[in-house]
Amino acid sequence: MSHGGNQKSNNNSSKRRKVDDKLNALPPCTCPGDVTDQAPNYNLLGFASNPHDLFSILAQRFGLCETGQLRLVRIEWTGQEAKTESGCPAVESVIQRRSLEEKVCVFYRYRRGHSCESSVQAVLICLWDGFDENRSTYVYSVLSGILPRHGIPTQRQCDKNPRKDCHCQGMDGLGGACYSFGCAWTMYFNGCKFARSKSVKKFKLDDKSAEFDRRSEELVEQTLTQVTNDTSLLFQHCAPQAFNNQTADQDECLECKIGTSTQRPFMGVTACLDFSAHNHRDKHNHPGGVTVVVTLLGRSTTLTTDPYHDQIHSLPLYRVAPEELGECHRMMYPGELFGHPPGTPWMYPPCGGVGIIPTHGSVLFEHALRELHVTTPIPCPSRERPTRIAVVFYQHKNMRLRDHGYRETEEKLKRLKEERENKNGSHPYHRGLPPLVEQIEAAKRVFEEENTPLYEIPVFCPLSVDQIPFNTQVTTTHSTVTTASCRGGMRVVGPYQHDPSEIYCEICSAHNTAINSYENPIKVEVK
Repeated sequence: MSHGGNQKSNNNSSKRRKVDDKLNALPPCTCPGDVTDQAPNYNLLGFASNPHDLFSILAQRFGLCETGQLRLVRIEWTGQEAKTESGCPAVESVIQRRSLEEKVCVFYRYRRGHSCESSVQAVLICLWDGFDENRSTYVYSVLSGILPRHGIPTQRQCDKNPRKDCHCQGMDGLGGACYSFGCAWTMYFNGCKFARSKSVKKFKLDDKSAEFDRRSEELVEQTLTQVTNDTSLLFQHCAPQAFNNQTADQDECLECKIGTSTQRPFMGVTACLDFSAHNHRDKHNHPGGVTVVVTLLGRSTTLTTDPYHDQIHSLPLYRVAPEELGECHRMMYPGELFGHPPGTPWMYPPCGGVGIIPTHGSVLFEHALRELHVTTPIPCPSRERPTRIAVVFYQHKNMRLRDHGYRETEEKLKRLKEERENKNGSHPYHRGLPPLVEQIEAAKRVFEEENTPLYEIPVFCPLSVDQIPFNTQVTTTHSTVTTASCRGGMRVVGPYQHDPSEIYCEICSAHNTAINSYENPIKVEVK
């Protein structure tokens, strides 16, 4: 039994590698000996056999021919994560724009032991003048003026350190925040979150406020749609391989795309206002795509930056190469940076932490699915007057169905309901396990192949949480968090933003009117 499971897992892994190799445009490697890559291996942003050829390829791609316009910075994989002792973002070396003549900055790395045509790979691209200053300032004013008052903040797992006790987002509840729009992948359907929605609003704001104005919602949609269109054009020019991957199947899932241009590489956008993203990878992203980040600053500057007050975008597992040390700013975190005990001299760092300071209107490209990345905390974060707004564009995996997969999902749920009724009688609870456990087990099967330990799925059950008929212990704390222990080391946790007695099961159709939204799923962690 175990051998068969391992064989199936190996086959699935092999299939995924072949698909990833094709999407990442990896040429055959002819290097002799054991040259296994420790760092992520992909060619989505650019590759060559040596730095000189990579420079020539990128200079031609961007149309840069004058001295100083294109800058290549070599970084090295360390495998040792840069973070503070409390687990928050830390940066050892920072790259800044040298002059207005510099138009593009590229981080690249050598593949250790390789001499093939992809021995050198681009890891990050920063287009300094992606959007002009006036346009960037206007978009900043729209987003900072509307989202803090009417936006619905998105909860992200990377908002805090592992102990969940840091204050990187501020302490007054009005600090760093994220607001997401468009479509998103959900485990519950293994597809779009709108798979059961008859009416889809991709740019929804909180319309319950007395001062809410529908025109604000329309302005946010109009503004972000135009930025999406313009970013798509830059994307096609700067990272053509990833762009082609993200637009290859757009005709099959056009309703899940944002923007109005002919080719639409994105299905979602998140506006991050002074939000410090702790070390993470974007695990739901398209395997052959990249994330694109447009930076908008509260103070209009295209050159002058302050590493201790501006937000830094960093790669925690890389360090700057020795020959680049004179071209970067060395950050000092006495006694805080993991790997550097207090009182020790700062030698060439064994851990990673190389960052870049995005300027007003800059556009950054990275393979966020594979590369661990962070953004440092702002000294005094404020969503109402943010120092930086990062507008993040992305494409999630498994978004390939028309109308968000509505028809396929309805047929699947109808078939499941009929199968249960035929097997167990008219009521699905005549079966040994209730749908809640079945959903958790299904989630386990989906994610076991991806080795992801944390599950976050919507749970719809006709029983209220305190009526679940197995190993139940319900506690309500001052923070309105409800916890139920469900056998086998599984636990269901809140907080709920609705009455737990109104959580109904849409699969068994006990009630189907209470839940139409998946914005606030119950979190399920399987140990």
